[in-house]
Amino acid sequence: MTAIRAGSSPRLSAVGGRVSDKVTRRPLQGVEVRVSDAVDSARSGNRVISGTRGISGTRGISGTRGISGNHATTTADGSFCLVGLPAGQHQLSFRLPGAGLRYGFAFESIEVTEGSRAVLEVALPPTGISGTVLSPLGGPPEHGIYPRVRLSGSTDQVYGSADGQFRLLAIEPGAPGEKPGAPGEEPGSRQIVITAPGCKVLEMSVQVTRGKVSVIAEPIQLTLADRPSEAAGITGQ
Repeated sequence: MTAIRAGSSPRLSAVGGRVSDKVTRRPLQGVEVRVSDAVDSARSGNRVISGTRGISGTRGISGTRGISGNHATTTADGSFCLVGLPAGQHQLSFRLPGAGLRYGFAFESIEVTEGSRAVLEVALPPTGISGTVLSPLGGPPEHGIYPRVRLSGSTDQVYGSADGQFRLLAIEPGAPGEKPGAPGEEPGSRQIVITAPGCKVLEMSVQVTRGKVSVIAEPIQLTLADRPSEAAGITGQ
């Protein structure tokens, strides 16, 4: 045990950092950071934070909400700080309660010593769908024409890139009102609607799991609209 002189106080340890979207790397606000009971370092491969890069001088760490105790909430730039953690082994959990099932969880196992400082970079995995849309001729979409991929029953949508690739991220894994499965295993079937000028509207079902980006393995090839009026209707969507 470290001896403490009269009138002195033990040095406080601190753990801070930033939480971002694992795919886009954008900072996430409102992530709940909690410290759970001690963990077994031999099993968890925990980080020893004594002597690591200091928190002082790190942008956005000072003044964050919930800077003491066993929990904190990330601010607009994704930063958080926990001060005064007792020495020992701890597990930090990260979740975004306000996002429903649009994001998975993240965990960090650490070992704290008296007065230690550390900065962690944490990424939450989004729930999403990715794939490639081809033109009716089998190649990338024509120049200047970008297919739109929309989640049925939702306002979530994205436009494909010039080569037809798309990523629809931070979506609910199941249809609205659908009861999720066990925590961490919430697969669901979602309908996506793909539109492009001059092409038929295409709908398809995709299996989606919380905290994973479900990849549509085969390219999705569009077909030409049967009637000019149909193509005109799609253009305005």
